[in-house]
Amino acid sequence: MIIDNEKWQMYQDKNTDGYGGACILVAREVFKILDANDDPLNIGYFPDMSTAHGIICKADEDSEAGGITGFMANCVNQMVFWTHSRGAEFYLAYSINTYDMSESRLTEIVTRIVKEELNKKPDYRTPADVLIVMGQRMIDTYKSKQMEKTDEGINNSQETPVAAEETDSSVPATPSN
Repeated sequence: MIIDNEKWQMYQDKNTDGYGGACILVAREVFKILDANDDPLNIGYFPDMSTAHGIICKADEDSEAGGITGFMANCVNQMVFWTHSRGAEFYLAYSINTYDMSESRLTEIVTRIVKEELNKKPDYRTPADVLIVMGQRMIDTYKSKQMEKTDEGINNSQETPVAAEETDSSVPATPSN
């Protein structure tokens, strides 16, 4: 839901050419997607509907904007951040990535959200709530990937363990077929 109609109108008024207009078209589609599904967003640069990147790609396709550039996608991110009720969540999901998880980058992102005091607007998930949900998802994803690696290690092992009493300690154990 648009929470700052004045700013959204300003964006529309200033972006009437083909380049800026494409950003407006994509942002409108992003609004529709966010309004239709309130599942928390995931971080990452994966083109699926659980990430900001995936939503922008889908919105670009649905709007027939013609294929926006990375800079234009960042402009869409800013429009969503400033005007939509899920803007801070979208901004976090768009801005945080696994390639730059430094404390300074995370601090910069969170500080921007808190500094703008967007959490005071009605019908808005607070930055703290968003960070808790996203942080838990990150932890769960990390744990899941660690479990997959462990499972793969066990499943990929071709050796069958041999009981200690069955081996001669001077001869290395060999896999049994």
